[in-house]
Amino acid sequence: MYLYALTRQPQCDGETWGCVLLDTPATLQFASDAGTGLPAGGKAADIAVHQLDWDHLLRPLWGQATRLEQQAYTALGKVEERARQFDQASTPGRLA
Repeated sequence: MYLYALTRQPQCDGETWGCVLLDTPATLQFASDAGTGLPAGGKAADIAVHQLDWDHLLRPLWGQATRLEQQAYTALGKVEERARQFDQASTPGRLA
């Protein structure tokens, strides 16, 4: 059985994830992405088997989100540059 649980936490450290894992139903093993907080939480919660999930369901989405974020910031930079150029082109001195 595969149980997928995703929760948002204020911090991503081992102590926080350990408390989250202790509040979940008892499990002998779990898999997570390659972050450092969840493995530390697994040790804190005394879960014997922790394996890295290299085929994590969200991994392709994280890459896509990063690419889209980079494209958005690039486009925003270009818009700001165009606005700056427009402001310089419409100065009263240039119109005279």
